[in-house]
Amino acid sequence: MQGGFTCCLCFPSSQGELDGTREDLLEVLAPGDFTKLTTPSVSTTTWEQYIGRVVRGGFPLALARGTDAARVRWCDDYVTTVLERDVAVLAQPRRRRQLPSLLRHLASQTGQLLNISATAEAAGLNRGTATGYLAILESVFLVRELPAWGTTLRRRSAVAPKVHLVDSGLAAGLLGLTAVRLARVDPTALTELGHLLETFVVGEILKQASWVDGIARWGHWRTYDGDEVDLIA
Repeated sequence: MQGGFTCCLCFPSSQGELDGTREDLLEVLAPGDFTKLTTPSVSTTTWEQYIGRVVRGGFPLALARGTDAARVRWCDDYVTTVLERDVAVLAQPRRRRQLPSLLRHLASQTGQLLNISATAEAAGLNRGTATGYLAILESVFLVRELPAWGTTLRRRSAVAPKVHLVDSGLAAGLLGLTAVRLARVDPTALTELGHLLETFVVGEILKQASWVDGIARWGHWRTYDGDEVDLIA
């Protein structure tokens, strides 16, 4: 990136990096001996602490803000700075409004099948423009698409990619979601948390994959009946 966001603190770190611990999940899974995943110790992490990690995400500079409100402001400032400094098309005032709007609509879809037509309509764009803008948001590392896996193997497999924001904390910030809200036991909160949690887990695994050899590509698998695997290597 250009300008003031070149330092590593402006890219999401893994939870292990933040905690100063070594992460080896993919190294353990690679040989296929899943017995190594079992442990006699019981996790002491509470449900509220899990939610807190999902909402905070992995941007060190956002984490340094401390409060939910301050992290939300950081997310807004971060997106504005990245788009204005790294996206040349924002020299046009109309696009300066459209791209952040599209990003927020994509944040509301994080962890779900991408419906670019519905997203375009919600953002007040035509499909072609929204598709082009999505490519821009991917190029500046705000959004990632997870392609459908094995679409030629079974005709009942969905072909749409899934969309994930690059960081669950960034998605939560753009949507104004807090740990207190997501801890509520109601259908809306549980659905919102489920999508953010999927983005959080996918992001953490892909970070570990960046330092593990032998993984060529990633995808998701879903049938039209609703059976799915969120992440496949």
